[in-house]
Amino acid sequence: MWNVNDSCLAMVNDYWKARFVGCPTYILNKKVQLLKGKLRIWTREHFGDVHFNVRNNQEILKNIQDRIQIEGWSEDLSSKEKLALENLEKALTVEEIFWHEKSRSDWNLQGDRNTAYFHKLDKIKGSRNFITHLVVGDDTQLDPDDIS
Repeated sequence: MWNVNDSCLAMVNDYWKARFVGCPTYILNKKVQLLKGKLRIWTREHFGDVHFNVRNNQEILKNIQDRIQIEGWSEDLSSKEKLALENLEKALTVEEIFWHEKSRSDWNLQGDRNTAYFHKLDKIKGSRNFITHLVVGDDTQLDPDDIS
């Protein structure tokens, strides 16, 4: 989501240049902590409530289109409608990116914990790889000891 806004990279570069003294792991940890707090504030300021922005822009566009229906077409209303459409498109793009990132985040959080699914897959695969009988010439072996 941050890639949509050009000022994010500049802010990250500014805060990443901060100087700390210590081992490389300590320096990295401190820079990440500093940047995390700043990114939280920056995200709230630049994006706000993503879902509210979409609803708000949809309402604005609907109001303008209603005015066009009632008052008739005018150059002023047409330019306002075009601007409202652009703003709605931006808000929808940000919301789409938000949901995409949220789905990946949920998978990363639950993916490691979601072991029941992988155990079922392993059991199914194991059952398919199990030899139940063996045919040698005209003779069929059914006993597991004879098969092994």
